[in-house]
Amino acid sequence: NREPSSRRSTMPPKKKGSSSSSSSAKKAPKPKAKSAKKDSKYPAVAISLPDFDEKVVRVFGTDNLSKSSADVICDVVDNCPDILRKTLSAQAVRMRGRVRKWLITLGRVPDEIGMSITLQDDDGLDAVDDDKEYGIEDFQITGKEMKKISKEALVTYSSDYLKENEVFKGALKDKDVHTNTQMIAITGPVYVMFNHELRPQEKSAKPVICCSIPGINFAYSAADKAKFTTQQWNPEKTKKRKVVDYNQALLRMKEIMGHTFQVFEMFGVKYPCLSAIGCGAFKGPFSDVPSLWAEALFDLLADYDYGFECIFDSLPNFGDDNFGIFCDTFEALQKKGKGQLKTAVCMIENKSMLTVADHLAKQQLASGILNPSDVQAIKRGNIGMFWDGGHIALEEIIAMQTTLLLQHKGVNPSLFGDTTRRVPIVIRT
Repeated sequence: NREPSSRRSTMPPKKKGSSSSSSSAKKAPKPKAKSAKKDSKYPAVAISLPDFDEKVVRVFGTDNLSKSSADVICDVVDNCPDILRKTLSAQAVRMRGRVRKWLITLGRVPDEIGMSITLQDDDGLDAVDDDKEYGIEDFQITGKEMKKISKEALVTYSSDYLKENEVFKGALKDKDVHTNTQMIAITGPVYVMFNHELRPQEKSAKPVICCSIPGINFAYSAADKAKFTTQQWNPEKTKKRKVVDYNQALLRMKEIMGHTFQVFEMFGVKYPCLSAIGCGAFKGPFSDVPSLWAEALFDLLADYDYGFECIFDSLPNFGDDNFGIFCDTFEALQKKGKGQLKTAVCMIENKSMLTVADHLAKQQLASGILNPSDVQAIKRGNIGMFWDGGHIALEEIIAMQTTLLLQHKGVNPSLFGDTTRRVPIVIRT
């Protein structure tokens, strides 16, 4: 993994011409090359994908696929294990006890439970033996390897909203502080400790880059509801109702996703694996939130080429049909002629983001994951938030299933205290 510099981080993504088309398809022969359109990213090798099952896989922007990237998509669809259809709480129960024991071997106070992680050595992992292996059953990692990936993590922030000395200051009760925290990301390499069946696995050949960034909380945050909703008359004009402020919300979603993509670009990620950030508990009563996130994603990929080979968007159906909503939104925007994708997007319903990213890492491909975090977790350094008790969401699962807790303030204090690890970003939207 390349360690990014502040100079590179401020460079906007390059705009390139390309074309976009949607292709859906099931398990079939290897993809074949066909004549490409003039402005496609790979004009000599535009790809015709096999017919995947459209209920679980849709691929958009296929004119931007190389032969090797198309092969990667086929491999993921055919060979990556399917998602574990268990509740997040049930998944947490499978992992939490073993993660607690692992942290104790790193020096966590044995009786400590909850968001805090207090190591007996105030300097974080400095007391860990470089040559000793620490892990959970089949997953083993040396002290030296942990220190390396911990030191490679960094904090990025939008220089349009924050100054370097404001990143971790201010009370979240202040509405501006709260919403500006959505412009902070914590990113670094992690290893996946538990496989798709939530059993400890051997360490993969390559770590996955994890970008933790807050979404918009339409459900619980008064600050977010004040900034990103507005009042609108009902059809009878007898009373007003609260609705999502389309322009404000779409801009913020593009800033969050754009920030994530630029950080992935800095770390050399070629295969970002996304989650439906903000489309679960955070969407609140507003059913149009997922389609807005999909539009933000489409707009960015129509405007900018971040150098990715392909994006995987994991959209499992656990009651809300985010897969269908994202696919329908992409199709509608293409029909409206809103733009042509410069990167192919594989939307997939039956694979988890973590399993896809780890499947790629095992083949030494540069993959990244999006951790849909929370402003409190970012601001206070409690990465993984309620992993050790409390409400379980995807962030908590990522914290237990990977080594993400090595980016927690209690384990990695310099990540939050050392200002040289803060990198300003000019986010392009």
